Amino acid sequence: MAQSTKNKATLSYLRGLGKANEGTRHWWLQRFTAIVLTPLTVWLILSLLNLVNTDHLDFIVWVAHTLNAVLLITFLAFVFYHAQLGMQVVLEDYVSPHRLRVLSVRFVQCLCLGMAVLSIFSILKIVFES
Repeated sequence: MAQSTKNKATLSYLRGLGKANEGTRHWWLQRFTAIVLTPLTVWLILSLLNLVNTDHLDFIVWVAHTLNAVLLITFLAFVFYHAQLGMQVVLEDYVSPHRLRVLSVRFVQCLCLGMAVLSIFSILKIVFES
């Protein structure tokens, strides 16, 4: 019996469906990222409200501040990962053809990773050039 379960888990992993316990891990990761994003979002909104009547240079100075840069990078890393997790669930639930589903999930993963890297690189460029 144990061998049959192991074979099914291996087969689903090879088909691109993930491990048998992947759904629980995915669920917890999504909740964790949401919890981390809550205070970061409040901080970002309050910070941006303070920058409403400022010019471009003031915004650059704000981003270049070490604490703001670290918090902004943390926010972006978590927001893109959280978005990727959410879009992956939607694609896995609603895209029927297996190949299209796997390709769509991989595309979303690459897109979110690329946008996160580009965003973080842009912040680091501002920090080190200021």
